Amino acid sequence: MSGEKTNGNLKRHMAGALVLLTMPTTLFAEDVSPAQATTPEEAVAPASPLAQDLQNALNEARQALATAVSEEQKLRQQLAAEQAARSKAEKALSSRSSKVEQLQSELTQLHTQLETLKASLEEAAAERENLKKQVSALERKLDSVEQALAETNREKEHLAALLAEEKNTRSALEEKLKATAEERASLRTQLSETTARLEASEKQLAEITTKRNQLQQVLGQYREALGETKRNLADLMSRQQELNAELQRLQQEQLAAGQALEEAHAVEKSLRGKIGELQARLPGTLGGTASLSTLKASAGEYARKLRELHRALRRSPGDEELLQQADAAADNLRRQQLLIATALGAGSVYQIRPEDTLALLAARFYGNGNRWPKIYEANRHVLDNPDRLLPRVTLILP
Repeated sequence: MSGEKTNGNLKRHMAGALVLLTMPTTLFAEDVSPAQATTPEEAVAPASPLAQDLQNALNEARQALATAVSEEQKLRQQLAAEQAARSKAEKALSSRSSKVEQLQSELTQLHTQLETLKASLEEAAAERENLKKQVSALERKLDSVEQALAETNREKEHLAALLAEEKNTRSALEEKLKATAEERASLRTQLSETTARLEASEKQLAEITTKRNQLQQVLGQYREALGETKRNLADLMSRQQELNAELQRLQQEQLAAGQALEEAHAVEKSLRGKIGELQARLPGTLGGTASLSTLKASAGEYARKLRELHRALRRSPGDEELLQQADAAADNLRRQQLLIATALGAGSVYQIRPEDTLALLAARFYGNGNRWPKIYEANRHVLDNPDRLLPRVTLILP
């Protein structure tokens, strides 16, 4: 309120000085007639209050000018702060754009860098909130600038009104100047100074008006920049939504891949178990861990089972289940004897037929029937009696 009062007084006194400047010079050129002349004390008495008023007006004008300069500095500071805020917002926007490009590059590596993408998205969300706060601060600053411009317009209108009011007082001042002719020279000097100050004030007023127009232009630019920032923010939010959708899709794929991997691990575990079982049944020459005695013990068990099934079939010749079990036992024995033959480096194996004997086999494969003990020694684990051969038993031929 004190600033507005000071500005109002300055404007009134400036208007009064302008009236004095525009007064006809004939008023100062008039000579006081002897009939109109009074004593020196009477001539000077009414002039002193006017001079004092003019001096007060000059002092108030100086104070008002200082206030106007201070307000101009404040406006410059506000403008600099707004420019800094805009630069900060542009930097934040540039940083955000760079991070978005980085996120787009990292999408191709999401299968191996999913955790990194989550962290990047969290940083993007934090920066989005920061950018919103900066935009809100910029809007508040723009509102402050608009208020300052509105205040400047009101002051200008008030000054114009004061100038008009001072013009209306011109006649009264002319009458007072007629009564103070003896102090004409002094008043002319004061009037010249006041005129100079008034011209300077008018010049400053013109500069303030120019600066106000410049501020309005800057305000328009800030509004455009704010609109562009809001559009960029909307684009970033849209892009973030797309990235979130892509992340959800990749998380679903990762979940499916994890399930598939678990199933693969289960299959692998099962296969490893089966491989272990197979290795336990294979000799070392085939990459297994089974010893020769273990292999022979398994073959002997298959031969024993086959003999039991033969006895059961003699009691029940047409039993299909017993026949299938006998076939399976014969096949298992053959596979086990092949493994033993491989471990021993034997030449081949042979499945006994009903009419076969060891001597007949020795004669057939070695050319000498007396070499049958060689066959018997190699197959003692499956033969109980060398004279009683069980059909479908597989023998090793060393």
